[in-house]
Amino acid sequence: MKKITFLIACLLAVFGMSAINHYDNLYVVGDACAAGWSPDDALEMTKVGDGQFTWTGELLDKTGDRRFKFLVGRGWDPCLAPNPDVPDHEVVTPGVPAKLYDKGEHGGYDTSFQVEKTGVYTITIDLDAETMTLTEGSLDVLDVEKFGQAYLAGSAFPERVAMTKESDGVYTWKGKLEVEDPVTGFYIVSNDNSQSLNPANASEVKSGSYAPVFSADEVATAEYQIASTATYTITIDLNTVKMEVTKIDYDHLYLIGSAMKGEPGAWKTEDGVEMTRVSEGVFTWNGFLYAKNSEGGDTEFKFINQLIAGNWENCFVFDQTQEGNQLITLGETYTISYFTAGNHDNKFTVPSDGYYKLTVDLNALTLLVEQGDPTAIEEVSAAVKPVVTVSGSTIQVLTNGAVVDDVMVFDLLGNCVASTAADSDCSFDMAHGGVYVVRINCGNAVYSNKVIVK
Repeated sequence: MKKITFLIACLLAVFGMSAINHYDNLYVVGDACAAGWSPDDALEMTKVGDGQFTWTGELLDKTGDRRFKFLVGRGWDPCLAPNPDVPDHEVVTPGVPAKLYDKGEHGGYDTSFQVEKTGVYTITIDLDAETMTLTEGSLDVLDVEKFGQAYLAGSAFPERVAMTKESDGVYTWKGKLEVEDPVTGFYIVSNDNSQSLNPANASEVKSGSYAPVFSADEVATAEYQIASTATYTITIDLNTVKMEVTKIDYDHLYLIGSAMKGEPGAWKTEDGVEMTRVSEGVFTWNGFLYAKNSEGGDTEFKFINQLIAGNWENCFVFDQTQEGNQLITLGETYTISYFTAGNHDNKFTVPSDGYYKLTVDLNALTLLVEQGDPTAIEEVSAAVKPVVTVSGSTIQVLTNGAVVDDVMVFDLLGNCVASTAADSDCSFDMAHGGVYVVRINCGNAVYSNKVIVK
């Protein structure tokens, strides 16, 4: 197949034709840009001619293996990426065209592009030449003394708010921002309102590092947009023109991992079990944890702020200054860390099967482990696990004696395509064939089953 594809590409080149289709739309996606790895959030490029596209925005350096590629729609296939026959990601040099390959045609390794330095770039794509070229933006030089006190402004701050000075040129602000309709956002302005720091394009703000665009002689209006309600800590360093954002939801927390079900590979964000909120930022969970999975391997768990399919942005792990997982012990308190890319993704492990009470304090960033109370929960034993079957285009869920709260069916993109709050046997007639994940919530236990509908 690869030989045939190669011959087709050669013939197209000989006759002056592009091996890449002239797509109507292109999008930038990846954790090196504001979209993250979500096709729905991919950043649309501007079509400037037949087969010609451009986009200007911030790209983050390759720390933590951050990277980007291009989609032709709100799905993964096809996409434009580096040479699929080479297993390594491609670091792009500004000004030097990089060869594009249509993964819908070639297949191969799932590689992406990377940049050495965080900054604002203009991406130019020429589908006829099958190239992508980066151009670094030329930025005004920020004078820290002239900029003075930093303020938060924009639609989320109708009256600008002074940030707290931490040191010369470094300012921070912490507070709760709520999602609004229409969406609101913020940018940073100088003491005299004559200068500003903005994103290159209006984009959703997530936890991470940003390189704002500095406007020296006017206040620009592009905003970092608030897409979810949370407590935000915003720090701007005027000396380096870098902004750090940490976004924590102190009202919701979920326990996630393989320790709750004792099954290998149970790491889907949508399978998280909600913890009970005791007070702002303090949560408890009382239930059964498995020490080993069904294949004999160690189980693990950590915590996450939201249940968004495939989105690991706001999760909490065992102390990132340590290397390796942490075995929990009754009566012990452990340090947890807000997970940041490039650091250790340490989980907690379980010494033996049993009931545990977990208390997480997001204010102090601690986890307390205590003996659980089996009478305080409604347990679903392994003997009464629900059963999922498929007959033709119908998915059937048999409770098998389990107490079922709700059933949800997801496609492989994480979209919920069917659901019911039924507490008895139920079925779903699927309009399309494919692979689906059936999620059954039984109180303390959540079961996921992958099925194929033909």
